[in-house]
Amino acid sequence: MRQLVTNQLYSDNTLDMQGRFGTTQFYASASNLTQQGAVRFLQGLQRNTFRLNVDQVIGTSWNIGFRSQYTRSTQDGLNQESGGNAFFTLTRVPGIVNVLQRDTLGRLYIRPNLQGGGSQNVNPLYQLENTQRQDVTNRFLGGLDVTFSPVDWFKVQGTFSYDIRRTGNVQFRDKGYRTTSFDLTTNGGSLSRGASGTEALNGGISATLQRRLRPDLLGTINLRYLYDQQTSDSQNASGGLLSVKGVTALGNTRQDTRLSSSALRDYRDIGLFAGGTLEYKERYIVEGLVRRDGSSLFGAANRWASFGRISGEWRMAREPWWFIPQIDEFKLRATYGTAGRPPQFSAQYEALTVGTGGIPTLTQLGNKDLQPELSKELEIGTDIEMLNRYGLTVTYARANIERQILPAPVCACTGFTTKWRNAGALRNTTWEASLNVPLVQRRDVNWSMHFIYDRTRSYISALDIPPYFYGTALQGTGSMFKAAVGERVGTFYGRAFIRSCQQLPSPYSGDCGFSGAAFQRNQDGFIVWVGAGNTVNDGITKNLWETQLPGTSAPWGVATNWGMPIILRGGGATGTSAQIVPLGNALPDFHFAVSQDFSWRRFSAYALLDAAIGQRVWDEGFHWAHLDFLSKDVDQTGRSVQTAKPIGYYWRAGAPDGGGIGGFYDILGPTNYSVEDASYAKLRELAVTYRVGPISGVGNWEVSVIGRNLFTITGYRGFDPEVGVVGGESASGAVNAVDAFTFPNLRTFSFAVSTSF
Repeated sequence: MRQLVTNQLYSDNTLDMQGRFGTTQFYASASNLTQQGAVRFLQGLQRNTFRLNVDQVIGTSWNIGFRSQYTRSTQDGLNQESGGNAFFTLTRVPGIVNVLQRDTLGRLYIRPNLQGGGSQNVNPLYQLENTQRQDVTNRFLGGLDVTFSPVDWFKVQGTFSYDIRRTGNVQFRDKGYRTTSFDLTTNGGSLSRGASGTEALNGGISATLQRRLRPDLLGTINLRYLYDQQTSDSQNASGGLLSVKGVTALGNTRQDTRLSSSALRDYRDIGLFAGGTLEYKERYIVEGLVRRDGSSLFGAANRWASFGRISGEWRMAREPWWFIPQIDEFKLRATYGTAGRPPQFSAQYEALTVGTGGIPTLTQLGNKDLQPELSKELEIGTDIEMLNRYGLTVTYARANIERQILPAPVCACTGFTTKWRNAGALRNTTWEASLNVPLVQRRDVNWSMHFIYDRTRSYISALDIPPYFYGTALQGTGSMFKAAVGERVGTFYGRAFIRSCQQLPSPYSGDCGFSGAAFQRNQDGFIVWVGAGNTVNDGITKNLWETQLPGTSAPWGVATNWGMPIILRGGGATGTSAQIVPLGNALPDFHFAVSQDFSWRRFSAYALLDAAIGQRVWDEGFHWAHLDFLSKDVDQTGRSVQTAKPIGYYWRAGAPDGGGIGGFYDILGPTNYSVEDASYAKLRELAVTYRVGPISGVGNWEVSVIGRNLFTITGYRGFDPEVGVVGGESASGAVNAVDAFTFPNLRTFSFAVSTSF
């Protein structure tokens, strides 16, 4: 790790200006961000941003606002650290190896690991140094707001915005690119080029009418129309076997290696809104809203749907009878509303894959009858302020999501494999609380603390198709979650090594756990077979590690090796099949954060501690490292003769599941050994600022020192407990909590200087 990563520059500079000329007000800014990251041989991200906003008042009734922003960014790490698997190949390298070592020609050694494993056992720094990658993105956002308010109780506002984003990328490996074994296609060099763009137009018009219907009753009516259209397109081409070294034109690749692909997505949304608010005596507030939404993501029969919301507030502390003077504000509030969620773009269309030779394969059966997912949410809460100092907010929310859009299997007679259907329902419950405590409020000293807490649970409440397992396209993760009524979303499922005697079948459970028993708990907390009269410490001294209990005498009829962890069985079609059991949930039991603001004269400080408790992560990187005996727990340094384990103790599943002898690598999937507690507390930010003031009568200077992600308190064995992969049915990196060789969060230190004139 020390050889792969290195400290590199993080720089963020901004210059902004604002002013007024008569009835014209403007704001302009320019900024540069350089974030090289911490991976050797990569230059990271460079981004330049320019903004210009102008507001013009015309007479007493008109206001015109113009907003614009242009951004240009360049980065080189995409598909090199992540898609190029630098962190994955790093786990294939023994810790004794110097991956920075070069040969007599100045080249990094391509194969630092002489074990088997082929292309996996490659020097991760070689691909980072010898793969040229550049992604350039240009983006422009422009918007126009026009407000007409002829009287103080009536206002009409029109908005229009335009957003265009264009990205071009090139990735180049020159002729002579080295691999661990001869590969003509790769060694001959490769080139890929791509271009993509997204263009969005949206606009709307709204009208607000607000009148005092009587001295203590205020009424408001809002009407609004919105239109949005988005178009995205992409083109990609690649080729290999370069003819000439150093030339990055696609024509330099051999024709029979060239591949191309393209995609186009185009959709429209329309929204109609009508709402009103009544406020009585400034303490009773009722609000209602009706929406009519249209989306081209649905078939013609279901493109329009109606939703609504109603809410109310009661400010009890403003009642004449209020009897607690220490409480300045006591508000009760409640909201009930409905909303819809559209499917992915391709859900209403038949989909096929064109394979080798141009032969199409049917994959997805389109569904033009899909309806939007319907979310019905109730939220209740209270806001309390005491002694004009302390603020407390508590909220409870419950959401029922009906008509959940799921990929359901279809009859093989159709020729397709799946079809998106409204086939399920979820129930989500959330508790949120925040507390603001001003500890000290004096002329020169102020110190306040802010606490937040939240807890969310999500369960499958209905499923109109048979239960099934799902996950992501990442290897080993395709069936790590279960869809079934009553299941909590995000619960990992996988194989389990036995930890208690009760998990053994009878009569073996009765011969377990006591002195002299045939099955005992080892130093790692797992139940293993040691044979009558032996202990878990006798493996080396009695030469027992290669002893085997035959299937005719073993639990579930499966042969068991001495001292090896035992898989829980008795599931599936036969009694020898491993049970697939829940292993914990990817979402935390609860989350909390504590922030502090402190100021003393010209000094100020801010600190944020963030914590998530109770979540589990499948540490796939730790799991996979056992395959080549490269996990640190295989190293027996510090173990005694009694506690030392052979390397096979950490290796593959034995018969009938695999060709190993039953170790912790098992098979590539979640187990109760590699799905682990990832609770953490992080010091997210610590900032100290000193206000210098004018220097020689010029400016208002401040200097700051800022640290982010300074340290993490956790028992998690991976690099960073905040991990996740995108994609899959959940489409959420928070739910897909798999540590799959991704780059951890950066620790940054910044020194900042700012002033205004």
